[in-house]
Amino acid sequence: MTKDQWLHSAQSWGLGLVLVGALMLAASPAEAIPVAGDYLFTSGLTGTFTSTGSSLSAWEIQFGPAAWSNLSSIIVFQNNADIFENDSFLTFDSLHLDWRVNRYIIPTRGLAEGSFSFSPVSSVPEPGTGLLVVTGILGFVGYHQWRLRKQNGLQAG
Repeated sequence: MTKDQWLHSAQSWGLGLVLVGALMLAASPAEAIPVAGDYLFTSGLTGTFTSTGSSLSAWEIQFGPAAWSNLSSIIVFQNNADIFENDSFLTFDSLHLDWRVNRYIIPTRGLAEGSFSFSPVSSVPEPGTGLLVVTGILGFVGYHQWRLRKQNGLQAG
């Protein structure tokens, strides 16, 4: 093999490796575990979960009488960006979630399976929070006016 043939071969292999790498990146799963935050199941399953972006840190998931919780888990087989598998201590049911296709499988319930969806839990402040803020602002305004009157020698009433 001549030097020119060797260089051409090396360049071809280099281009081929770059193309294979690009195809591997493009073939990555379209979906995986959601970004960090709190979520609510909206279909298929009921309950809530907290994601770290790469695994679940807390979960309360129900399907009929079966329930799974991070507080009552026997074993968590997998907990990563693609798959979550958990056995329940209370009902002895297994749960398999595939984040890549949003599918669940519960083999101990007669192979119950289906798709699920979820949405972020919105943070809504308590109604008393607004009242507390308004009361604080009114207190600051009242104090400021009282200090101004005291400095100017004006007495109310």
